[in-house]
Amino acid sequence: MLPIANSPPSVSPQARQLADAIQAAAEGHVSSPLPQNATGDIALLCSAFSVLQSHLSQKSRICTQKEQKRRTAIAEILHDLRIPLTTIIGYTEALQKHLDQTPEKRDAYLAAIMLRAKDLSLLIDKLSEANKNEDASHKELTNLSSLIQEFTTSRKDKIQEKQIRLRMDLDKTLELPLDRQSFQRVLLNLFANTVKYRTRPYSVVQITCLKKNGEVFFSYHDDGPGVPPDALPHVFKQGFRGKNALHQPGSGLGLHIIAKVASAHHGTASAQNENGLTITITLPLTGGLSC
Repeated sequence: MLPIANSPPSVSPQARQLADAIQAAAEGHVSSPLPQNATGDIALLCSAFSVLQSHLSQKSRICTQKEQKRRTAIAEILHDLRIPLTTIIGYTEALQKHLDQTPEKRDAYLAAIMLRAKDLSLLIDKLSEANKNEDASHKELTNLSSLIQEFTTSRKDKIQEKQIRLRMDLDKTLELPLDRQSFQRVLLNLFANTVKYRTRPYSVVQITCLKKNGEVFFSYHDDGPGVPPDALPHVFKQGFRGKNALHQPGSGLGLHIIAKVASAHHGTASAQNENGLTITITLPLTGGLSC
């Protein structure tokens, strides 16, 4: 800390300590000790500056929390960008190798590229909003079953290409406030994990949506290897990767993002081994977004 220039030699030690604390606060250090047992004008100034120190400290904590939230949101969106980007690269390479042997197949490849490009555009919008510390959630009354059917229909070719046999049991009356893109991120991550961790060349996926006691239960079950029992309580933690995932590329954010989406809708996410892995998201019918 630089000394305060041109201070008179008669300044008391208490005044000097208070001046040093003020200068330290100007440099970002808001916890410098103040003179003890000060009297008169120095005591009054110390009392006022103590209030300012407390205010600055609180603002610093809030700014730190916001910055951490922003960094986390950006990391999660960057994680999700990989999924559509990988698909675009795959279909583009197929076109370059002239694997589109019929006009219909070529149109399907181009449609898939366009769909994933739109996914990227939406994610980039979210990235921009997160970078500006703005609320990146946009809820609207949504039929959950229709959203799932639209998602799976638009990605039918990719689901078939990855040899996923899809079964669905959907209550078509389920309408609730949802951030549509956030829930699409949930579905993207679930399908990506199914393919990434399976031990066979194909998968069977069961998606179920039902209503019970004023709540919506969405479950996604695949017939993969599941999760080691000791890892099951930790799968939604940010950055957690079980022993069975260490040989796979990844950042441990996929299921964490799913849990955050559920929480943002005032819901919960849970995981269970049932001849494979079942991810269940429970949402209130009257829920909304909190972040």
